[in-house]
Amino acid sequence: KKRMVFGPEGYPIPGMVISGKYPGKTLLVTAQIHSGEYPGTAALIHLGRQLDPMVMHGTVILLPCVNMSGFVQETDAYIPEDHGNLNRDYPGEGNGTTAYFTKAWYPESEEEGLWYPSIRENTRIRKGDILGHTEDMDGNILHTYTAECDGIILYYRTFLHVSKGTPLAAYACTS
Repeated sequence: KKRMVFGPEGYPIPGMVISGKYPGKTLLVTAQIHSGEYPGTAALIHLGRQLDPMVMHGTVILLPCVNMSGFVQETDAYIPEDHGNLNRDYPGEGNGTTAYFTKAWYPESEEEGLWYPSIRENTRIRKGDILGHTEDMDGNILHTYTAECDGIILYYRTFLHVSKGTPLAAYACTS
């Protein structure tokens, strides 16, 4: 069990990564998208204490309070910095307001094609690292996707075909 801080620079999101003894898939569980939704936060903290990595397969990433500033400032549903709503404003944008930037961890396919990831879940990435690329049916590279920040891979798409706008991966910024 390892406590970590995720999120873009200036917006820390506390979390816990629990890596099982045995290989397996990665599960990301989030809570408190709306800062007034306390039961999920308490449940994830409790879950983090209960999970035993010695008997687990795979990795569980727990983010018990995504809207940390809303939680601290006791707002109901929005990000205090910009009144953005994390449950309404997807998928986000890296140069947007706090609410938009907080969610900007989901690169989407620029076009229809075949997705070839270069990443694995629960691995560290650096800004500029290649996440993967898309190709057309003739094997020509259409687009190469790179990380916008240092972070950790939460999950990635494993299905070969992607449509335009398909989420390809998710990563949490740690710097």
